[in-house]
Amino acid sequence: MHREKGREAAPPVAAIAARPPPAPPPAAPSGPRTPQEATRFVITNRRGDGLGDTILVTPLAKAIHSLFPEKRIEIVAPSPGLQALAHWPWVFGTLPQHFDAARSRVEGAWILECHPYDDGPPMAETHMRLARDLGFKGPMPRPYCDMEAVPWPFSGRGPVALISDTCSSGIWARKRWPRYPQLACELVRHGWQVGLVGGPTEGGHFNPDGWPPEFLYLVGHYTVPQLAFLALRAEIFITNDSGPAHVAGAVGANTVVLFGPTNELVWKPLGERVRVIASTVDCRPCCGTDRWKRCYSGDGCMRAITVEQVMTAVREIMN
Repeated sequence: MHREKGREAAPPVAAIAARPPPAPPPAAPSGPRTPQEATRFVITNRRGDGLGDTILVTPLAKAIHSLFPEKRIEIVAPSPGLQALAHWPWVFGTLPQHFDAARSRVEGAWILECHPYDDGPPMAETHMRLARDLGFKGPMPRPYCDMEAVPWPFSGRGPVALISDTCSSGIWARKRWPRYPQLACELVRHGWQVGLVGGPTEGGHFNPDGWPPEFLYLVGHYTVPQLAFLALRAEIFITNDSGPAHVAGAVGANTVVLFGPTNELVWKPLGERVRVIASTVDCRPCCGTDRWKRCYSGDGCMRAITVEQVMTAVREIMN
C-alpha cells in the first residue's frame, strides 16, 4: 500500500487514547471564599441613585462594622449620598461609575448587594438581612448622616418650620405636594418662621406665587450635612417622600413626610421622630405597578392631602 504524497499516516487509535488531555486554563481569581478572608466590604444598591437609598443602607454598614471592626467598609452611592457619609471614620464612599465589581472581588472585596423594591417589608429591614446572614444578632442600628454646623438663618421670634419641596422634575415629580405655599401661609399666620430648603434642581423649578412674603428662600444654599444640622435645630421639618426626609429622620429631627404614589410601609424614613401622612385615595400606592403607568393626573393622590392634615400633625408634635 502506498501513502499519498504529502499526507502522513494517522496514528493508531491506542496512541490517541493514550494522550493526556490538555491542561485547563488557569482559573481567574474569584475573590474571597468567606467574609473572614475579605480585605474589605462593599455595599452596593441595584437602584441606589438617591440620597435616601444611601441613608437606608447605613444601619447595614454599622452592623457589618460591629461584626468585622478591623475591615474597611465601602458604600457605592451617588454624589449627595457621599456627602452624607463624608466624615464617617470607617466608611468610604465610591461613585457608581468608579465601581468595578469584578475587579473589587479580585482585590479581595466581599460585596453585599441590596435590591430595592416598591412593595414589601421596610427597605432597611431587608438590607439588614445581609448582616444577619453573616451572624449579626442585635436590633437594627440607627441610621447615619453627617452634620455640619452653619450660622442659623432665622432671627425672628417663634418656632421654625423647614419645608423641603423636592422631586421637582422627571418621573418622581408626582411625589411633590402642590400645597406647600398654602401651608407656609398657614404656618406664618400661626406665628411660625418658615424656610424653604432644597438643592439646585429645586431652585430651577421654584415658583414664588402664593408663598408668604415672610418666608426665607434657602434653596441651594446648603450641603447635605448642613441641611441635617438645620433640620435638627428647627422645630419641625416637612417634606414629601425624598432624600431630605431620610436625612432629617436620621439625625432625629421632628419630621413629617407626605406619601402619595410611593409605599410608606417600604420607604418610611428611619428615625424615632418621623411621622407619616399617607394619601387615602384607593389606587395608591402605585409606584412600580401598572397603575403608575396609567395614572393620567400624576399627582392626584398628593392633592388629596390637605393643609389641615399637616397642620394637625404639627400641632400634635408641638404638644
